[in-house]
Amino acid sequence: MNPDAKSIAIWSNSYKINAFEVDPTRKTTIQTLCKIMQEAAWDHAISFGLGYSQMLDRGLIWVLSRLKIRVFDFPRWGETIQIRTWPAGIHRLFALRDFQVLDEASASIGEAASAWLILDEKSRRPARIEPLFHEMKIPTRESLFEFEENLERLPSPHGYQTQPFFPVRVSDLDWHNHVNNVKYMEWISDSYTLEFHTHFQVAAFEIDFLSETHYGDEISICTQELEGSRPTFLHSLLRKRDGQEICIARISWQERKEQKKDA
Repeated sequence: MNPDAKSIAIWSNSYKINAFEVDPTRKTTIQTLCKIMQEAAWDHAISFGLGYSQMLDRGLIWVLSRLKIRVFDFPRWGETIQIRTWPAGIHRLFALRDFQVLDEASASIGEAASAWLILDEKSRRPARIEPLFHEMKIPTRESLFEFEENLERLPSPHGYQTQPFFPVRVSDLDWHNHVNNVKYMEWISDSYTLEFHTHFQVAAFEIDFLSETHYGDEISICTQELEGSRPTFLHSLLRKRDGQEICIARISWQERKEQKKDA
């Protein structure tokens, strides 16, 4: 255990938004924020002795299972943001972790809750989390918000529209040789037109990661529009070779502020 574990119950990283991390509006994307948050989570886990290499020494690996993000505004190119993250307790087999994104004025512009599984490296079966957290004396803090339906998975879309299958490419793979979780989010985001992205930005993004995907797999995106005060859609990614649903996502969109000013 890190002797200063209690003093680093909340981990904080500062990050400057680079030009290659923004979209045509010169604001960063939901995918970039997710990458930055996951890096902060890894740094924090290392400080507790539960980083990637440290877990492999135990024959275990971390796997992100569920993610729920709310974004109030997206930082622009050149701005520096602060990512705060902390363990938010345990629910069944899930280790919960929360995030908060602060702008240069220390105002909250986003928040996220995540649920992680610990898997046996060889069997890929879930391992119990409580003994490990107890052994390492991991401090936890209150969650920013609760997952809906007690962390049950999102419903699958029905009456949906499908897009043509596309292959998994080399650039989609991570160091585990399967598709990086943020790539799922990029694929779904790319299913919307440029015109839609010009007028709307993500307000909330929820995603359940259900299955690994590898090079050569073919994927199709299923989309169902939901009723609500904001444009909201339910998506799933289907794998062609076995019809397996590899993730489910629900996205709520809000009108871009620049559009509201022009109205």
